[in-house]
Amino acid sequence: MIYLKNHFKFSTLTGLVFAMLLASCTADNGCEPVNATPPTSFELNQSSSSESPESSAELQQSSSSEVTQSSSSEVKISANSSSAQLSSSTLSSSATSSSSAPTTSSNSSSSIASISNTAIPVPYGCIDDNEMNPPYENYEDPECVVKQLTQFVVDSLVKQGLDYAQALNTAKLKLYSVFSIDTLLQTTLLHSASIGTALSLLIPVDDATFKTRTEFIEAFSKGETFDYEYRCRAYENVSTENLTKFNEQTSPWYQITNSYTYQDAMLILRNLWRYCGQLPVCNSQNAKLYKTYSCPSNTLVCKDKGRDYICSVGWTYSSWVVLTAMQTETHDKECTENNTRFPSDSFPKQYYICYEGNWYLSKDNQVGKLPQEYFFNDSIKYGSMEDPRDGKKYRTVVYENQVWMAENINYYDENDSLLEKHSLCSRKIGCNYGRFYDVDAAAKACPNGWHLPKDEDVFKWTEMPYDEATEYLPKLFARLTGERMASDEFGLSILSINNIDPYGWDQNGVTYGFFWLDSRKYIRISDTYSHIESQVDPRENGQLLPVRCIKD
Repeated sequence: MIYLKNHFKFSTLTGLVFAMLLASCTADNGCEPVNATPPTSFELNQSSSSESPESSAELQQSSSSEVTQSSSSEVKISANSSSAQLSSSTLSSSATSSSSAPTTSSNSSSSIASISNTAIPVPYGCIDDNEMNPPYENYEDPECVVKQLTQFVVDSLVKQGLDYAQALNTAKLKLYSVFSIDTLLQTTLLHSASIGTALSLLIPVDDATFKTRTEFIEAFSKGETFDYEYRCRAYENVSTENLTKFNEQTSPWYQITNSYTYQDAMLILRNLWRYCGQLPVCNSQNAKLYKTYSCPSNTLVCKDKGRDYICSVGWTYSSWVVLTAMQTETHDKECTENNTRFPSDSFPKQYYICYEGNWYLSKDNQVGKLPQEYFFNDSIKYGSMEDPRDGKKYRTVVYENQVWMAENINYYDENDSLLEKHSLCSRKIGCNYGRFYDVDAAAKACPNGWHLPKDEDVFKWTEMPYDEATEYLPKLFARLTGERMASDEFGLSILSINNIDPYGWDQNGVTYGFFWLDSRKYIRISDTYSHIESQVDPRENGQLLPVRCIKD
């Protein structure tokens, strides 16, 4: 917060210095507006509330006054809504467009601003050809852009009695409504630099062929309306390459830019993309809503037309995202009964499983998300055993003529100092899939009549050639563990999990099938290889692993 506060102070200071420089620019250096002089009541070096983060409420509070002009053409300006509509004779606009930039045309009106037969000041007042910073060639100061676009409306409002700050905020709200920025400001705090950046891209400076900014300022100052066609044509003409330059690490000497300028400008453009595709705002009320991107106009490119999207709501950010294969297959199916399953059309031999209102795909690692009983092979006839020490029951299976536990043991005795000090539950998955033991405590984990696996019990897994291992080892893993081609053919239902440190935290980024051997070694299994690890982590109390037991 201290950084942001200082940043805004510095940004304001540099903005004012640059504004004063602009006021002294001449046509020779490209700073002077072309063919006209701005109204004297609009000066770029005036202070502006836009030099800090903006919200709709702040702008409305500053511009809520109503001004009435007594003349043959009475004007009332009200900013009680986020769109801050300028009321008088409302003008409808029929948008026409070129192949490069949007334009508007409509009937003229003198009720908003007196501009008749006066050329509109434009393009070059906000551009700096900075030879010291080549990446910022043609970079526009965002604060200047907003002031330039609103200058004639502001001048008219000042003449009608509003003070400059109120006039500027009123004009801003109307400007923001053109590109649906006002809808974002109702829920999102946007930095003013990002707004100016987005507007600079949506309303580019004039060039030899198109007078895009001139025509916009003229239409906006006359109170013309900008329809769907205009807004979305402007969005389609934005070059992503032009936007990315605002995310550079080094900025022009006079202008501070940061990631917020880039990210918030992207947010503004993303919101306009949503509007053009007739998608509602993605928020908690629309979470998981499924919609198809649609464009009612045949003149727009609308490259995403017909694509399906879903509203994805996160902790800090919500957005319309393209449906994954899983979302496509499950969005219209209700998950109301746990353990309901249906096959996937997109993933051969895989299925979806319902749990607590959500669908899970069998090919992904669902350890920590689904209960232990979901990981067993329904086609295997398991046996069972009861641990006489605590009465817990475990599934068993015959593998290679021996009776194995088909799950990790979960035994703990608080009165046994070894187990009490050297066994833990994982901080991530608890003891829901068995307890974790260090090498010493593992020796006491199995009940009487059961023992830790010997090296020779798993030796063949480690000696297989690669081609054989990639086919055989996936048969050891339970489905829902994320291992490639996991089938659990033998019913051992080995889980792909992590070993943990003496504090219960995962030690590896990659999960494996782990368990202790009676040689004080442990085996690590993946879907392509298996290896017996002979060296136990010497740090503190070493790593903690699950335990599987074999019947004597």
